Amino acid sequence: MMSRCRKLSSKELGKTMHALAVTATGATGDPQAVGRLAAKSAEDPLATLIQHKASDLIKAEFLWNPYLLADEFCTIAGPKGAGKSWIAMDIATRVTMATGFPGDQSQKAARSILYGSREGRTQGEGILGRFVGLGADLTRVNYLPRDWGLDDLPGLEAKILRSKAALVILDPLQSFFPGSSAYTGPRARQISEALSDLANQTHCCILGILHLTKDHKHARGSGEIENVARVNVQVAQSEPDGRYILVQTKNSEACPGVPRHYAICQDGTGVDWQDDAPDEGPDDLARKSSKKARPRELATVFLRTLLADGPVRVKKILVRAEIQKLNEKTLRRAADALGIKLSSDTVFQRGGEWWWKLPDTPSS
Repeated sequence: MMSRCRKLSSKELGKTMHALAVTATGATGDPQAVGRLAAKSAEDPLATLIQHKASDLIKAEFLWNPYLLADEFCTIAGPKGAGKSWIAMDIATRVTMATGFPGDQSQKAARSILYGSREGRTQGEGILGRFVGLGADLTRVNYLPRDWGLDDLPGLEAKILRSKAALVILDPLQSFFPGSSAYTGPRARQISEALSDLANQTHCCILGILHLTKDHKHARGSGEIENVARVNVQVAQSEPDGRYILVQTKNSEACPGVPRHYAICQDGTGVDWQDDAPDEGPDDLARKSSKKARPRELATVFLRTLLADGPVRVKKILVRAEIQKLNEKTLRRAADALGIKLSSDTVFQRGGEWWWKLPDTPSS
C-alpha cells in the first residue's frame, strides 16, 4: 500500500512546532509564546527540545521587516491622495536596488519586481517615468499586461518564475478581480487565498493596493481580502503638519512595526520617509482617514506628478485633470501656488500651444 505521507516544508514544519509548543507548555500563541518556553525548560525536557526547534524554524522572512512578508499576500489601504502608489513604487525601487528600507537596513540581494496597474497613465508616460525618477534598476522592473486578471493565476505564476520576481504589486487590487461581484462577494476569499498560496509557492510578496470606502472607515470590497492577507498596512494624512502616516494594522507573523511618517516629495519624485511616529496607532489612523484631502491638495499632487519630467501641454493637463475629477478653477489655483504663472517662464507658448512647467525645470 502506497504511503500518503509527505515531507513537510520548512514553513509547515515551523507552524507544526509552534502548535506543539502551545500544546506542551500551555502558551497562548501570542508573539512571546516561544520565548516563554525557556522558563519551563529546566523542568520540562520536551519544552527544551521545542524551544530549540522553534527558534530555528519559526522565523518569518520579511521583504521589509516587519511591514511586508517575503512570501505572503499583503495589502496597503488608504484614501485617495495619500500616496499609496508612490509607496508601492518606492518599495519596488528599493527591492531592485537592494538599498534597504526605513528602519530595516538588513542586507538583501537586488531582485526583480512585477508591476500591474489599470489606473492612470500608460506605462510609458507615467509608471516608467516614476521609476526613472525614483532611481529604480529598470532592468529589474517588469510589467503585467493591462488585460491580465486574477482569473489567470497560472499566468501570473509563470511571470513570477520567469522574471524571478520578489515582489508583485497589483494597483489597485480591485481592478484585477473578474467583476465587481467577485470583489465584494464570497469569491473574494477564495481568490485571496489563491493569491496567498501563490505567494507561498513562489516565495514572492504579493502586494495589493486597496481604496477606502467613501466614509473612509474600511477598505472597499469584501472584508475577507484583508482577513486573508497576512499583513495589512493603512496610510492617512497626519495632523497638524500635513504629513502622512503609515500604520501597520495587522501582522500575523510578528509584532506590528512602529508607525512611520512620510511626505510626497515636492518635485514628484517619490516618498520622503521621515521620523517614526510611535505615538500614533490604528485608532488615530482611522480618525485621520475620515478627513478627506482638500481638492487643491489633490490638484497640487497631480501637477507635481504630471510635470515632474518637464513641460506638458495645457490641453493635455486639463484632460488629465478632468479624468481625476479636478475642475479647472481648482487646478489653476494649485498651479499658482506652485509658482506656475503667466508672468514667469513656467507658462509659455510653443508650436501655437500653451505649456506649463514647474519652476526650476528645463523648458525642453
